[in-house]
Amino acid sequence: MAENRRGAGVVAGVIGKAVRGVQSRVERQREIADPEIGQDRDGVHPGQWRAKGLADVWGLPPGCPVHPLGVDGQTLYFIDDIGQLFVIPEGRQCGQDVIQRLFGARPLYLYWAWPKITPPKKEGDPFTVTGWKAEMVRQDLFAAAKKKGVWNQVERIRGRGAWKGKDGELIIHCGDVLYIGNTVVDTGERGEFFYPRRPTLPHPWAAPVTDDINPGPELLEMLRTWSWERPDVDPILILGWLVVAMLGGALDWRPSIFLVGDAGTGKSHLQRLIKAVLGGMLVQATDTTSAGIYQRIGTDALPVGVDELEAEADNRKVIAVVKLARLAASGGLMLRGGQDNAGVEFQARSTFLFSAINAPPLPPQDLSRLGVLTLRDLDPAKIAEPPVLKLADTIGPRMLRRLMDRWEAWPELFERYRKVLFKGGHDSRGQDTYGTLVAAAHLLLGDAAMAEASTNAIDNWSVMLGVDALPEHVQRQKNWRNCVSHILGARVPAWKQGNRQAVGQLIEDLKEGRDSLTLTEAQRQLAQAGLGLVRDLAIADGFILAVPNTSPLLSELFEGTVWAGQAGIGGWSGALRQGPPAVIITDKHKNLRKINGMNVRCTLIALHEFDRLGER
Repeated sequence: MAENRRGAGVVAGVIGKAVRGVQSRVERQREIADPEIGQDRDGVHPGQWRAKGLADVWGLPPGCPVHPLGVDGQTLYFIDDIGQLFVIPEGRQCGQDVIQRLFGARPLYLYWAWPKITPPKKEGDPFTVTGWKAEMVRQDLFAAAKKKGVWNQVERIRGRGAWKGKDGELIIHCGDVLYIGNTVVDTGERGEFFYPRRPTLPHPWAAPVTDDINPGPELLEMLRTWSWERPDVDPILILGWLVVAMLGGALDWRPSIFLVGDAGTGKSHLQRLIKAVLGGMLVQATDTTSAGIYQRIGTDALPVGVDELEAEADNRKVIAVVKLARLAASGGLMLRGGQDNAGVEFQARSTFLFSAINAPPLPPQDLSRLGVLTLRDLDPAKIAEPPVLKLADTIGPRMLRRLMDRWEAWPELFERYRKVLFKGGHDSRGQDTYGTLVAAAHLLLGDAAMAEASTNAIDNWSVMLGVDALPEHVQRQKNWRNCVSHILGARVPAWKQGNRQAVGQLIEDLKEGRDSLTLTEAQRQLAQAGLGLVRDLAIADGFILAVPNTSPLLSELFEGTVWAGQAGIGGWSGALRQGPPAVIITDKHKNLRKINGMNVRCTLIALHEFDRLGER
């Protein structure tokens, strides 16, 4: 019986999609019967619209298929005759060829609105329209754009994908139409934003997607057939990422996913499954660059899949791609220099799916914006052959409609998971990243299916996704702690001939009384690295490491790191000062220390407190 209802729902969706498609094409019909050359239009002779006072609010002729968007400096923006963005950049001539492209499907309109008229050869003969006046077209179009006002394409254009409206409503841009709630409208200007006509993407399902035809549970069960490192958590995170991929620009935070797994773990099959679900929404790339990606995305808010983003000897290109995902998480603005001293602006609102056998080293600011999911070798008992989606071409549309219908529940659901993850020890970034992924899966599945899928109440996610359960969290130490760890683990060039190689090793030998090492000898050796060591119980228990704020010797120790200084001016001092006052002491009455015969201002590290913090 349930299967019959499910089948009926799918058939209703297919029929509804066909009917909706016909209706939307009729509603978007732009083919207006322009008169033949020299003929009247709605009773108005060619070129007489201005004399009859028929100009629109922007000074253009009635029914003009081209609309002004505005200007930015000397660059002009228009909506062309089929709804696309048309840019006339600074310095480009607006000749006949440009005007013809602007009015491409409506050439006869030019002969009526801006005709070139040849007077009759003798009295009583009709006038003749022999062409159109490009200079008059330019004059009216440029004046209209100026009258429309200042306009910025980075801030005001919304390409394909999901967006949030002024009142929080969900807007789905499918390329040819917009879905605002369950209403289908044409592309174009909506409030302060312009939604350009673009190649068509899959439309949401026509009928409501009830629990019996919701593809979420089936998709989750299929994702469970892979051998995940965290079988109870990772399938839900990847399902949540699929939802984030569809909602894109409508979310305030867009976390990404990094899949890591050796050959034979099923990464390729998983990517094919994801492609089948997302269809044309997914922008796929291999061996790409950040510039290639943002040039391909443009103003769209579509998900990006980057396969084989492997660690290399030189990771700069790889890190640049991951950095783009970092900026896209919050919609950060990217600025690049361009030709003729013209800057290039780009604002990404995509989520990324990376995959690799060996992931590149990722800095903390990137790890805080993505989930690292590890795949193990496939279990033959779980899967004999790659899973196949039933009615694959309907999965994406049904998911979209389900998310549209449940969108109002998103803000409260997201906040509930953020609060739970806060109890699990996550900072603000962790709450945003994992809260978005789990809440997104919940939004698709619904309360009952989510409870059944996770076999846990929402509150238990503080344990399931607590920071201790995430291996990538170990790499996300605070900046100041990483800086201290670098000092303690650094090799001192002046000690190459000795038994001790690292700063931390020397201090540990002093604590344990090894090799009859004295404080005076330890201070002498540390001074060769530009460091000082004191023991002052009035300041803190145990030994205190004095790190000069500026030092040529320390510059050598930090060479090649993000804390490196220049000409002895330390970038490390600012990093260390981010630490808590119990560990990092900056009091000017205490931090003047003598190193290598000179009094220098230092940042003091209470090593006993640092060890205690690490133990906690």
